[in-house]
Amino acid sequence: MNFKLSNKSYMRYFLLLSGVIFFMSGCIHDNFDEPPANGEDPDIDPNVVISIADLKNLYNGADAVELTDSVYISGVVVADDKSGNFYQTIVIEDETAGISIRLSVSDFYNTYPIGRRLFVLVQGLYIGQYNNLVQLGTIDPEESDGVERIPNFLVENYFFPGKFGVHREPTVVTYSELNASPAQYQNRLLKLENVEFAAYELGQTLADADNQQTENRDLVDCEDNSIIVRTSGFAEFAKDTLPTGNGDLTFIFTVFGTTKQLILRDLSDINFTGLRCAEEPCVDTQTPVDGVSEDFESAELFDPISINNWKTLSVIGNGPWVARDFDNNQYALVQGFGSGSAIESWLVSPKVNFAEVEGFSFKSKIGYWKHDGLKVFISTDFDGCNVTAATWTELTSAVIANTSNSPDGVSGYASNFINSGNVDLTGYTSIGYIGFQYIGDDQNLTTTYQVDDVQIGDAIIIQPPTCDPATSIDEDFESLSAFDEVDVECWQNIATVGAEKWEGRSFSSNTYPQITGHNSTSASIETYLISPAFDLSAASTLSFDSKIGFCNHEGLKVYISTDYDGGGAPLTATWTELTATIASSSNSSCASGYAANFIASGDVDLSSFSGTGYIAFVYTGNNSTQTTTYQVDNVVIN
Repeated sequence: MNFKLSNKSYMRYFLLLSGVIFFMSGCIHDNFDEPPANGEDPDIDPNVVISIADLKNLYNGADAVELTDSVYISGVVVADDKSGNFYQTIVIEDETAGISIRLSVSDFYNTYPIGRRLFVLVQGLYIGQYNNLVQLGTIDPEESDGVERIPNFLVENYFFPGKFGVHREPTVVTYSELNASPAQYQNRLLKLENVEFAAYELGQTLADADNQQTENRDLVDCEDNSIIVRTSGFAEFAKDTLPTGNGDLTFIFTVFGTTKQLILRDLSDINFTGLRCAEEPCVDTQTPVDGVSEDFESAELFDPISINNWKTLSVIGNGPWVARDFDNNQYALVQGFGSGSAIESWLVSPKVNFAEVEGFSFKSKIGYWKHDGLKVFISTDFDGCNVTAATWTELTSAVIANTSNSPDGVSGYASNFINSGNVDLTGYTSIGYIGFQYIGDDQNLTTTYQVDDVQIGDAIIIQPPTCDPATSIDEDFESLSAFDEVDVECWQNIATVGAEKWEGRSFSSNTYPQITGHNSTSASIETYLISPAFDLSAASTLSFDSKIGFCNHEGLKVYISTDYDGGGAPLTATWTELTATIASSSNSSCASGYAANFIASGDVDLSSFSGTGYIAFVYTGNNSTQTTTYQVDNVVIN
């Protein structure tokens, strides 16, 4: 705050400084020109130290009182300015009382931190009040009952710091005690037990950090007693969302007129780990299942998901996962838009026996993307009710819809769901849960997410092959069955957009993989046919044949990756496009039917790559304007 001193103020500080110089020249002050470097208490005669309660008794509750006796008070710092919630005010407390002292110093926590004993020479200071809050400072001639800050250049003449690390345990009080004796508890370090922020406050932040506005939040107990927690918009924790649980709150008690206020020092003053007053103790009665296959088709539209032991749990705000549908498909949806506040919402699976499970997969879609707000976790200690009390491990290998794989999800809803790939769960052998966590708000973090086709189990998940890198590959696909999905040992057939996969086809005594967008149910398609791993030190040339039919777009490309882990999630790897001759309308007659012949790719040089490699034939298309059929055969890597 910027201010100018009036002529009266200049005169007042001159007289104050003159008085300080005069009485500080006495024998008591001579020993304390510098604070003790070792943090030991200064050598002050105990006979000249009075209690804070005795000091406060000198004040009659009306005009500020000048303190003329050469005595000290001694207390432990219980509030400083480190977090920004106390501005140019330090609070000290002894066994009898507490008091706030106003001083024109910033960042004084470096010298007078919480837990340091502080001796204050009160001679020359004034004790008064501001809206019933008793304070120590200098006189304000324009406010007869108030005090103002001790000037920066005079603070060290009054403050004599002592030992560090002096712990003061907060005094446990009740609402009734605070209401009955507010003057007794002013500026004391206190604790209320079994309290929580009112339900209508949840989702709010402690203060308005963006506009640096102070806010009051109602704190209640289980008997509906209420008191405000007041937080400055300048506090470093102003932007933190109110915790949703119940527990203990430590604070400095202040008043403003007749309003009682609780002031936090930092977030560690809040310990809300218990259930809220209205919540029943959690009893998890679910029987673990050996697998899950959920398409959300049985969920009631627009209602929170609550089918087949699935549950939606709101940790912050009110933004549940709900059932929605589009194009004859139902799914679980969550979004920050329209939530009215910050939200943290979980969609939690049924209880699973992970000893019987090998993998996990799902599909996700984004809409009107503003932020990456969805993560997926696993927990083996979730009690079925209290999300925040559980240990959750993020499953980072899962591919989640984002602007990279769904660029059309920025200005509207993406066209297709994105497959997560197989998430390996073989390292988990306990009973537990899968949880989808969404974090957002109703202003800037509003992205819509849809989740569908969640599958957990060994029979449901097709595990990626675990084959040793080959020194050469020669695959003619003659083992394929016509119209079945391509399933050749050590090859992978993965749809990353849409549901279409490569299938076996046969013509003129020749069998091969084929893919097309024609008659597909998927509005967009991206599908990988991935070779077995091979050793690039032994194999450095690729060749293959391809054929095209009913062509209306060029939808096939061939890639190589040396960082794909074979784990079934190709979108997590780096793929480099290879230059190869691929069947197209320029080398094949295909507009009204299938081309007469396969086109040879020629030898594709792989010698610039090293390590373990994978080749991917990637088809992209849709079910309307990009429906070209492609066939691939005779893949040779040597």
